[in-house]
Order: sequence, then C-alpha cells, then structure tokens
Amino acid sequence: MLIESTDVSDFRYDPDLKEARAVVALTARDRAITLFCHADVTDGSDAIDLLVEDALRQLRRMPEFRRAPDSVQLATAYAPPADSLAA
Repeated sequence: MLIESTDVSDFRYDPDLKEARAVVALTARDRAITLFCHADVTDGSDAIDLLVEDALRQLRRMPEFRRAPDSVQLATAYAPPADSLAA
C-alpha cells in the first residue's frame, strides 16, 4: 500500500513528559486509515515525523499487512528524512 498523504490533527505536546500525541490520517489511493499515535520526543527530534513513524508502525502490525510489512510504503514526497528512521 502506497501512502500518498499524511495528515496530523489534534496534536498535543506535554513538555514535562516530552511526549507528543495526535491523530494521524494515512491516505492511499483506495482507502484512508486514522490512527491514534504517541511519540516520545527527545531534543532535536521532529514530533510530527515521530508521530507518522508510529502510525506506520501500527499499520504494519495490522493483520492485513503483518505478513508483508514492506508492502506499506510512504510516497517520497511525504517520507521523513532517512536519518529520522534510523532509531
């Protein structure tokens, strides 16, 4: 499944816990999936990128995609920088 766009809404950040929460919508040509996401934000990290990564992680664990997690791809225009995926 090629994710063509992402949308982050209801973004909340707790500076004391260094934690971000949001609703992330992933849109493909034939479907849209909305997920509740969480990310621990360390210094220098982009919270939005981390939330999108969490959404992709959740999507890859769904039964439809679990056997072929590489089938879930983010279109290049929406992909976070490669160094943010190394963690």
